[in-house]
Amino acid sequence: MTEPWLRRAARRALLLRVRRLHTHGTATADRAEAAHRSAERGIEWGEAMLAEFDQTTGSWEGLRWSASALRAIGRLRPATDPGSALVRLRRRAVVVVVSVVVLAVPVQAFAAGVAYIPSGAMAPTLQIDDRVIIDKVGFRWTGLAHGDVVTADVAGETMIKRVLGLPGDTIECRDGVLLRNGELVAEDYLEVGTRTVCDPLTVPIGTVYLLGDARESSGDSRIFGPVPIAAVTGRMVTSIRL
Repeated sequence: MTEPWLRRAARRALLLRVRRLHTHGTATADRAEAAHRSAERGIEWGEAMLAEFDQTTGSWEGLRWSASALRAIGRLRPATDPGSALVRLRRRAVVVVVSVVVLAVPVQAFAAGVAYIPSGAMAPTLQIDDRVIIDKVGFRWTGLAHGDVVTADVAGETMIKRVLGLPGDTIECRDGVLLRNGELVAEDYLEVGTRTVCDPLTVPIGTVYLLGDARESSGDSRIFGPVPIAAVTGRMVTSIRL
């Protein structure tokens, strides 16, 4: 059976990235040894990720695997001049390929989208201008969970926040930390030294309690209250940093 074109596109994006690693690894062999070792690590990771791609099933799973693999490979890329136009273009290549693949099909066809981060309200997890791939349907079947990063329409504005409270949860803050149902919430994604201040409440049925990771600057449920689950429009699958 012919492989769906979306899955082929995801495979192609990953294959091109691995080929570029091979080319870059050869080109840097006569340069700094550290850069060469970094290239070799990237090639090993790339080959492994490419092999694992064949273990995925379906277009959506293949796309998610490809996006995650490209991000992992990018973290191992050799050091280059960050100011050059060529490097900046390469850093954007992954985002462009994945975005084109996702946006080339009507959203209704496979229920996914790409969004960008306009503010630092979710730092350090998400930085300004990061891109995130959003699942717009799956969470409606599986339900939301504590810690999910979601998009929601609040007062005519689309926001991206983290789910910290589900219906029936009791939320309170004590000594700068968040408690849920009387127990400390482990939030290792926050900046060291972050203090959370909030008023105690019980999350009403049919709503969720949303907070940004940058607690001192985020406008969230501490200001506008719990958000109706019906206002949640998607759940983040992965993020891509330029």
